[in-house]
Amino acid sequence: MGYKWANTSLVFTVRWHETRKLKFFWMSRRGEQFSSYLLRGPSYAKFLLPDKVTGSIIGRGGQVLQELEQSSGAQIKVSPSKCYFPTSNDRTVILSGEMDSIRRAIPFIFEKLAEHGSDPNSFLIRMAIPNGSIPSIIGKGGEVVRRMQSTTGASIHLCDRIEGIPETILDAKGSDQSILPAIFEIIDIIQSDPKLKDIAGEYYSRTPGVTQTHAPSHAPSHAPSHASQDYPDYRQAPPPMHRPPMADPSSDPALLAYPLTIEFVVPVVAIDYILGENGSFADYIFGNTGAVVTAEPAMGGQSPPVDANIKISGPLCGVQAAHILVIKQVTEAIMASSA
Repeated sequence: MGYKWANTSLVFTVRWHETRKLKFFWMSRRGEQFSSYLLRGPSYAKFLLPDKVTGSIIGRGGQVLQELEQSSGAQIKVSPSKCYFPTSNDRTVILSGEMDSIRRAIPFIFEKLAEHGSDPNSFLIRMAIPNGSIPSIIGKGGEVVRRMQSTTGASIHLCDRIEGIPETILDAKGSDQSILPAIFEIIDIIQSDPKLKDIAGEYYSRTPGVTQTHAPSHAPSHAPSHASQDYPDYRQAPPPMHRPPMADPSSDPALLAYPLTIEFVVPVVAIDYILGENGSFADYIFGNTGAVVTAEPAMGGQSPPVDANIKISGPLCGVQAAHILVIKQVTEAIMASSA
């Protein structure tokens, strides 16, 4: 018999936590909030891609991403929605694993760029390069980058450094045949950077056009004194109140990165859908949102339990994204059990 869950609403208990979580942590550098995925290494590469391309890489329910990891052998992490690399509107795609595995995964990025309108004869590939690797990429008097461009045919440009950020954007332009060997060489070069391992898993929490976190400002009070005035006629409408415009919460990187835990109750039949086989879907949620999802039967009620307690912890923006994914799984579970 199907599970009946009609006319019931979710009840949320929100708890704010300042403590670090086991699988991720948030810190700040000069106003930029950042988090770090745990990567297995030993090699790393970081690409910056538009939202629509990263969405294609992830695929419906993470299916495309899982297949890519299985076929290439690389570990692939994508920054959560609205977590963009500083000074850009691009999300971070991090490749980790053996060098051969990383190289097998990179052509897939070209395929997704082409699917979204990029000309295969004029690709633009953006990477995040450790600042310490820049001299090695340029070479003495620019000899390394000039040789790389002449032998591959790719155009390579290093953008200006970003204050307080240990990485710099590198743009490579050209055909897929010219860019690919250039990217492979650049990735080889940065592996010798002693700080690469520490920053390879980092992604940043910012929204387009926002480069710093500002404390909210409060307009000074200009309320007039009525000490020497008569009271107003109560029959007249009160004068309009003038308030400073409210800030858009989604434009505040510090708010988006704030540690948050939400707890709610769902039908117990949804647990397998939320966690996935051997925890695969929970791992997918963490890998793409930075949020940790736990689910367990609610004890103390009916036996066997009919409800399950769900807890989602992580940065606010990640918890929001994870919550949507969880509710989607709950809906599918209810529909399947009612069939």
